[in-house]
Amino acid sequence: MSIKPGTIELAVPYPYELWKISKKNDMRISLLVGGSTQEEVGCRGAITLGKMSQAEIGFSIDVGTADDIPGMPKEVISLGLGPELCVMDSSTISNRKLLKFVIKVADECGFPYQVSIMKHGGTDASKFQSANYGMPVLLINVPSRYAHPPTSMIHYDDYINTVKLMTEVIKRLNRKTVDEIRNF
Repeated sequence: MSIKPGTIELAVPYPYELWKISKKNDMRISLLVGGSTQEEVGCRGAITLGKMSQAEIGFSIDVGTADDIPGMPKEVISLGLGPELCVMDSSTISNRKLLKFVIKVADECGFPYQVSIMKHGGTDASKFQSANYGMPVLLINVPSRYAHPPTSMIHYDDYINTVKLMTEVIKRLNRKTVDEIRNF
């Protein structure tokens, strides 16, 4: 898959990649994937997607801010070290059980990942979280530099590891696991 110049949000290809992979595997769950619009002006697309989907668990896959910019102080997230599993952002607190489940899958498969707290900004996860009387959500970011200009930079391995991780997570979800995660 190639990313065309001028692509604004790199999160859009993920649903397609996951959908392609789900078609090749014997899935034990119903998988609904979608891309949403207008995140920066109130997550309008996510409101509709969250309400219409009636999903039991939600993943918001987006780009996050890598802070390994040359000449700047390093805090947490770097390009090339795996997807960012976000504990919280300014509008969402990820479900602890879902986060632990994803970390367990990543550890068992040997996938790299980074755990963070996003200090600034919010994502579509906030609208998924409030849909359907409270949907457990997890925000997963591909670290990027310069996320909202016409161009941004990601490490290709982070993209691939995000797709691999989500594929394994989805393969391992079943009724029992979903019920355990949803049991607040």
